Amino acid sequence: MLPDLIVVTDLDATLLDHFDYSYSAAEPALQKLKVLGIPLVLNSSKTIAEMQGIRQLLKLDAPFIVENGAGLLVPEGASLKEYNLGMNRAELLSVIHDLRQTHGFKFTGFADMQPALLAELTGLSEAGAKLAMQRNFTEALSWEDSDAQLQLFREKLQQAGLSLVRGGRFFHVSSAADKGKAVSFLRQYYQREGRTPRFIALGDSENDLPMLAVAEYAVLVKSPVRDFPDFEHPALRRTSEYGPAGWNQAVTSLLNELKENSE
Repeated sequence: MLPDLIVVTDLDATLLDHFDYSYSAAEPALQKLKVLGIPLVLNSSKTIAEMQGIRQLLKLDAPFIVENGAGLLVPEGASLKEYNLGMNRAELLSVIHDLRQTHGFKFTGFADMQPALLAELTGLSEAGAKLAMQRNFTEALSWEDSDAQLQLFREKLQQAGLSLVRGGRFFHVSSAADKGKAVSFLRQYYQREGRTPRFIALGDSENDLPMLAVAEYAVLVKSPVRDFPDFEHPALRRTSEYGPAGWNQAVTSLLNELKENSE
């Protein structure tokens, strides 16, 4: 018998292809999770509006985590209960815009963009870009300055109680929330329901590492645009395939191994 497994995953360049956002290569493993009744929790920098569409497409009913761990949404009947784990975005924008004016940092945030520009940068449709811009807790930005200025920006954000992490395409500014803290909060939620969950976590970027760190099984999915981030975990595996093909590879092999070990 398998342990009480929950799969928690990043989206872009992990479950979704980096270039065309397809998940077709992961369909065999997705189907296997459904047959086994294993919840699939999405944990992404994406917004609530974006995640709702993806959840409907994948026919998911599990909780989901948005904006790099700043929000957790749990289905309760026909509605969603929202847990705010981060800072109000208006307060956050005030801080980073003041820093830009004071220190001359060069970046373009989502708050500075029109949907057409974001669509051009990401390959999203303009409608999809509008959903990506409906942020509640965080700001994503394209860095256009030097590495030295980036380090100074990071330090100034830390002094203000904020953090900067690199995602698949953008840097993300948030409060003390992160993907790992959100998974730990979710673990406690399941434990209150009398469950003893064991998490399989999959991601590809720096902002996924806190999530992988708190999981029992950690998977770094190979990215087509950067090397694996530095990371250590007692049950870490790295995929040889990119994106959803690697995701499919890792989830399938892990489930098979765990089934064999439980027999």
